[in-house]
Amino acid sequence: MESVLRKREQRIGLQTTGRMATLLGINVAVCASLLSAVIAGVTSAPMDCPSENIALHCPYTLKPTPNYALCRDPDDVRQLTDGKFSPPNAQGFWFEKATVGWIYSVPVVITIDLGLVQSIKGVSYSTAAGRAGVEWPRAIHILVSDDGQTFYQSGELALLSQKNGEPPVDRYATHRFTTDQLKTRGRYVSLVVYGYSCVFADEVAVYRGESSWADTLPRGAPISDINAFLQTRGREQMFERCVKRRWHLDLQAIGEVLTNAGAAVPEGHEIRSELEAIATEIPNSSVPPLADFRAILPIGPLHERLFMAQAKLWRGLGCRPFTVWQSGLWDFLNVTQVPPLQANPAVVATLMTNEYRAASFNISNAGGKAACFKMRITGLPGGINPDYIAVAEVAWLDTARGIPSASPLLSAGQTTDGFSIHVPAGLTRQVWLTFHPTAMPPGRYQGNIVLSDGDDRLELPLQMEIAPVCFPGQPTLHLGGWGYNMSGYGVFDANTGNVKEASAQLQEHFVDTPSGSANVLPSGQFDAAGQMTVPPDTRVFDAGLKRWPNCRQIIVNMDVKENFAGSAIGTPEFENKVRNWLVFWAEHLKERGYRPDQLLLALNQPSQAKS
Repeated sequence: MESVLRKREQRIGLQTTGRMATLLGINVAVCASLLSAVIAGVTSAPMDCPSENIALHCPYTLKPTPNYALCRDPDDVRQLTDGKFSPPNAQGFWFEKATVGWIYSVPVVITIDLGLVQSIKGVSYSTAAGRAGVEWPRAIHILVSDDGQTFYQSGELALLSQKNGEPPVDRYATHRFTTDQLKTRGRYVSLVVYGYSCVFADEVAVYRGESSWADTLPRGAPISDINAFLQTRGREQMFERCVKRRWHLDLQAIGEVLTNAGAAVPEGHEIRSELEAIATEIPNSSVPPLADFRAILPIGPLHERLFMAQAKLWRGLGCRPFTVWQSGLWDFLNVTQVPPLQANPAVVATLMTNEYRAASFNISNAGGKAACFKMRITGLPGGINPDYIAVAEVAWLDTARGIPSASPLLSAGQTTDGFSIHVPAGLTRQVWLTFHPTAMPPGRYQGNIVLSDGDDRLELPLQMEIAPVCFPGQPTLHLGGWGYNMSGYGVFDANTGNVKEASAQLQEHFVDTPSGSANVLPSGQFDAAGQMTVPPDTRVFDAGLKRWPNCRQIIVNMDVKENFAGSAIGTPEFENKVRNWLVFWAEHLKERGYRPDQLLLALNQPSQAKS
């Protein structure tokens, strides 16, 4: 049994907020001497700034206080400017006491006091990622101040550091985000690090600039409230950083394929020239507006150009303009994967009546422009394009780690006699077919999938085999949902905008046990003896039942601490409150047509809640 909602190895979603903006007052040029390294997909060694590190042994403040237990120690207040990097550790440098770390803290603000106003040419920030869910920072904002009260932004370090290459996304590594492109001054330098779940650093440096810069006021609008800055310009630049990171990573990956191909590509010089041109344009290119932004590749015209260069590379490697091929149904696709030169695909689905079962095939476009195929399914019972087969295009989505994931299923557009399949130039489009026959005799059925785009016609065989058993309309095994959809707001990829639709689709695919957080079952109010005086608000619970009218169980994570409604565990008041609370919700379930034993409470132990 397979659901149209599918997830692969990568958690989907480029996490971005804010509106489109470009960095103000900053002109980042890509150095020609670094182009070959960047295009070849090589992460450059940390840039050695020729200037003195004026932050060495300077005091600094940290907000919030470091809280990652494995590397926390009293020296956290000195280690970031001691000139020493954490020693190599195969488990990750967050196991080393020389590292300073935070978990579940966004953002982290590191403010260095240089002692007096000084000219500043650059900064660097040393960190690591690529293991145990630790990701590279989304943004590192550089702020300077003369008095420690009013700050000015000098740039976003992750963007400025892109000229040195992006850190790897497919393995653990240490990396120094570094720039020497600043021209500012200040006594205080703040690095505002916007990470994901964790933030780690082992060294921060500030590099001396020209002495004449000390007389020049910093540019830009003054910043007195860092949180307000993060909600406006900070978010804009974080979004820009995420988009341009995607461009850089794909530039590096395509360049690496080109380099490895060597003389096998006749037009290799032209392709390399185009990649170099794109590399020089990335820093000053505008990113798409965020009002209707979706992190689906390609992102903007420059990204389209980049994949057109990949299409030319594929042709140089011998690929036909269009290649239809297959990978394993759940195999992870690579956005720069060269399609096979020879392929004989056949779509095969073996399933029971009333079961959901999927099959897929891929179309790679090595042509010079985007293609739109009309797709028709013929030869099966039910006529052309039978309604028991749903067709979806699998979109390429950017991820927090930076590895594009071919995961989200977007319903293929329907025409009068088929489906529309869009394949951008230089990309592979996976086509996902979901079979759900509900009234068909057992047997083997032969059909065809026909794809046409003007003069191009592609055809592949389709086989559907129905087993002599029927999948039950209600499985015996309970199947739980995810995302706290009983709560209404959802978590991860579910949210208030899609929880209704997500809940309906989960139920369609036999999910019968929704989950929720403690807000589903509020406690109400009690008197001093523990008698209920004000009943709980049932609106969230009732709205959840409305979304899940046929659920057979409900799981609520109560996240129990050491008290309930203000009374400590073990006291008579606690016992009375819990008893009356349970009685209330048991009666409410009965009023809604459910048995009390259909409500399952997940209780955390007090010791776990503390950790």
